Amino acid sequence: MKSSLTKINAQDAQGKTALHEAARWGHRHVVEFLLEQGAQVDLATTEGSTPLHLASRFGQDDVVQFLASKGADVNALDQDKDTPLTMASGAGKVSTVRLLLSLGADVTHRNALHRTAQDLAKDPATAEIFTEGKYQSPTHY
Repeated sequence: MKSSLTKINAQDAQGKTALHEAARWGHRHVVEFLLEQGAQVDLATTEGSTPLHLASRFGQDDVVQFLASKGADVNALDQDKDTPLTMASGAGKVSTVRLLLSLGADVTHRNALHRTAQDLAKDPATAEIFTEGKYQSPTHY
């Protein structure tokens, strides 16, 4: 049994697993299967990215929701202290930002460059989420 768990969590040179790739590409059924087989939901790459970071960055909302329901940390930090929320915001993934906020993502968190998800919002639709008041960080009032 230990051998098969090791294989399901096998990492490439960048530390990515099959779960990272399935999450990035939005393959929910593959994500579900891998977790059922013992894949670690929060296993990080060499850069500290979890499957949830990748799903968030690429706007894979169904996978984001599913990973969170399986215990993925919505406030996990990568090596740059980015969270899934800061990644989604910086990538302009409006629906993913809303989803992560509804899942309890920390709107006040600052990454290694001292930027919040609101600071990283590059497009008007993403920035608008943070100006609705409900999700403003204290530094933006």
